[in-house]
Amino acid sequence: HTALAEAERVGACARAYSASALYNLAEVEFMRGRFSEADIYNQRAERVFAAAFGPDHFSLGQTGHRRAVIFQELGDLERAVDLYTASGEKLAGVLGENHPLVISSHTERAQALARLGRHDEALTLAQQALRFSDQTEDGYAAVIAQATFGLVSYEADREDDALAALQTVRALRADGNYPIIDEPPGLNILAEIYLSKGNVAAAEEAIERAISIQRQTGGQSLDRIGESRRIFADLLIMKGEEERALRVARQNVELAQ
Repeated sequence: HTALAEAERVGACARAYSASALYNLAEVEFMRGRFSEADIYNQRAERVFAAAFGPDHFSLGQTGHRRAVIFQELGDLERAVDLYTASGEKLAGVLGENHPLVISSHTERAQALARLGRHDEALTLAQQALRFSDQTEDGYAAVIAQATFGLVSYEADREDDALAALQTVRALRADGNYPIIDEPPGLNILAEIYLSKGNVAAAEEAIERAISIQRQTGGQSLDRIGESRRIFADLLIMKGEEERALRVARQNVELAQ
């Protein structure tokens, strides 16, 4: 019996190692912008995690969240929202509502809902994420929740709320050493707002930082990179630099092909 138990333990460890390796491969493919390949590895990881730990383990919430992000990048927002909902419920059931992974799930779903035009749902969820982030000591969760509130407020034509939230995000980031990979979407919106108010210098600083971050991190989202370049081209036109604007616009065309 001891030998059998040891064999089962070793087998479970091997499955967990295999699932983790597959999950990491999915992350690498996602970072390369190879979203379909990332989904294949992620689904394989999900199956192995389920076999090793059972259907209620939090790792299934993580793989579900990854699938939601993948489908969001592929443009299937309805499917992404469904996956965010399911994975968020699974994570909350295991980790609690104020865990950073659960807050992340809420913020991602709120942004997808906003892009679908479901603004009331998006704002409610973003506000919920803000409340949960106040109950955690994870400063980065608070940054992401505040940024999400800014993004969905902008989508809902609440520009003043968006500006206040996104300026708060920049202040929070200045006070802490947080990952920058999630910063560009908020910077894109800030630049748009500054341009609408005629503050070209502030817009230029924000959009140049957004583009710089994506260059540094090898930004995997074609949607984000394209949006940054579009805003930068608009800014250059406002400055009378039509030739530079044309070059940036051509880069966007090449990116889409």
